[in-house]
Amino acid sequence: NWNDACNGMAEAAQLQSFGSTSPLFSFGLLADIQYAPIPDGHSFSGSPRFYRHTLDVARHAADHFERSEMDLVVNLGDIVDGKCQDIEEYGGQPLPEGVDAGEECVDHV
Repeated sequence: NWNDACNGMAEAAQLQSFGSTSPLFSFGLLADIQYAPIPDGHSFSGSPRFYRHTLDVARHAADHFERSEMDLVVNLGDIVDGKCQDIEEYGGQPLPEGVDAGEECVDHV
């Protein structure tokens, strides 16, 4: 769980010497992927949005995090777009994870 992962990283950091070139821990970030089961389109500001393709990109990131043996993965929120009324699929990678839910996540997941 989140607390165990953080406590483990803090403990590892205390054991690590200051002169080492290896990282104390590694983490991956995933933010604002905005999934929705709708055709691609544009944001309010005109930026292209690839709504359905988002899950493929998230899977690619999760595979990379697992191969890289990340100590922690943090999801910074907005997993789904406001146009998404329901989401059935969610990761499942065997990694400690923290989530900061965005407004669409709170409203629709």
